[in-house]
Amino acid sequence: MANITSSVGVYAEPLLGNSGRGNIRRIYAIAPATTDTGDTFDIILSKYGSGNFMGIIGFKHSTTNSVVVDMVPAPTTSVTAGVLTVTVGDSTNEKSVYKILVSDGS
Repeated sequence: MANITSSVGVYAEPLLGNSGRGNIRRIYAIAPATTDTGDTFDIILSKYGSGNFMGIIGFKHSTTNSVVVDMVPAPTTSVTAGVLTVTVGDSTNEKSVYKILVSDGS
């Protein structure tokens, strides 16, 4: 179990629109092929114009990174002082891609 924040790529899409819970943005977090169950990574929500975490879904790749083989069991998440911490579930040296929905609350 390690903090892998420095090796996770994080990318954000433009705003998706207002859902009544604020302006929605989708963030992608791509964890490396060395990711294991229990590893954690952090995302500072304000970097993406958000303060509200709405949900997360993950997918894992085959060991060759060529095929998405399965959905990742729901990772454990927590938000403290605007930092989303994700604890990876069910991964043994597999690249994982997470879609995270956030809102600015407006």
